[in-house]
Amino acid sequence: MADFEENKGNVTFLNHSSFLIDSGETKILCDPWYRGSAFGNSWRLLAEDSHQISEIDYDYIFLSHEHPDHFSIPTLNDLSDTKTFLYQKTVDGKVATYLRAKGHKVIEFSHGVQQRIGDIDVTIYVVDGYDSTALFQLPAGDRILNINDCRIELDSNLMGQIKKDAGPNVELTLVQFSYANWAGNRGDSNIAELLHIQTLERNKLVIDEFNPKYHLLFASYVYFSHKENNYWNDHFWLPQMELSLRDYGSPEIIVPMINEKFRFGSQDFRPKNNEEAVEFWRTKHSQTEVIDDQSATYSEDELKQSFSEFCLNVWGDNDLDIARQKLKTIPLSIFVTDLRIIIQLDLISSRFTVVPSSELFDVELCSEMIDFLFKNKFARGTVTINGRVQFNYETAFRFFVFFFIPYANNIGKFFSPTGLSSKDIYSINDTSVLSSIHSVDPRGIKLLNDYLSSN
Repeated sequence: MADFEENKGNVTFLNHSSFLIDSGETKILCDPWYRGSAFGNSWRLLAEDSHQISEIDYDYIFLSHEHPDHFSIPTLNDLSDTKTFLYQKTVDGKVATYLRAKGHKVIEFSHGVQQRIGDIDVTIYVVDGYDSTALFQLPAGDRILNINDCRIELDSNLMGQIKKDAGPNVELTLVQFSYANWAGNRGDSNIAELLHIQTLERNKLVIDEFNPKYHLLFASYVYFSHKENNYWNDHFWLPQMELSLRDYGSPEIIVPMINEKFRFGSQDFRPKNNEEAVEFWRTKHSQTEVIDDQSATYSEDELKQSFSEFCLNVWGDNDLDIARQKLKTIPLSIFVTDLRIIIQLDLISSRFTVVPSSELFDVELCSEMIDFLFKNKFARGTVTINGRVQFNYETAFRFFVFFFIPYANNIGKFFSPTGLSSKDIYSINDTSVLSSIHSVDPRGIKLLNDYLSSN
């Protein structure tokens, strides 16, 4: 095989989900996040401030999806001039609109349609309406498959399409090595262990399906920095993941170091070894500490006002008459941890009631997160990722049902005669959090099925 000097290209790992593809002629920077917290001051990088984006040499920026550990506004705000972004075409178009409003150019990709970017062929596959997987083909034919934290295993048709496009010679796959969402209440390690096994199986599936030459463990170089979720740092899965995959299949498993460069066509594709890299990240993880805390407290009256506005916004975007016919009630009971009260809500009737603290509840949240949920359509995803929530496992499904409509609205899907219906709510079963809860505590499955079948 030709060496890099003959334009085979290389990949440089930068941080978390960020890497640089260099064909020798074209440079694509992927998912830059180098500073600042993410998901409501709940995640931070194990290696903070690793780079200044304005000092990196590149031609294009690829963003895999809108989550803030990939679409990092603090990092992008450090850009010194306008750039050209590569992004999936979405129903709502809000990421592209945001970037263009900042003066940037955006090249949008239709699902599964290859485009030539410089001398690199790029194909983006849209998953679940907002996430994506990307296939990069270098001029010499080497293919890089950036699966990232995308749950491609949920769609066998998508897996087949990517396999057909990628062909038999995928050089490098990049896959998340640890779960990236709520992983159990305090004191419960069962869900964390279950999610680790699921993530391991996803990595094995990618190896089985694409038979890469190299498989890079990726997209999990973070820690949980808030006092409400810091207990998750009891688990650090990188050493175990690397060990479990070390002899699985034919690829070389790579734990990357910051700024480590991998040269296609070179006999020395990766000059370092996993032992050094694992120790580097283990040390970083051992040095983490609680940095973030609740920044605001909202009173009962403020929460009631936010809820009223939330209901007006939901039913301004969706057909309430159809919802009333199909869904008799959408209830949720929340224990507000900092106010020490329980609020009972119903989305159909816009009811907000404070009940005695001895009543049962579905979730525990601080007032800051409750207000955040009311004010942001995407907030259900943020709260289940940042983990600043504790669930009653038996009735946790009510949280997902309650915020299903605004969460769907966030990606351009609406409750209407020809749009979303009550049957679409069944999709909450596929969420990582709810499916893991029901795996370790199946009591809620019958209650959920009873609720869905009665509407």
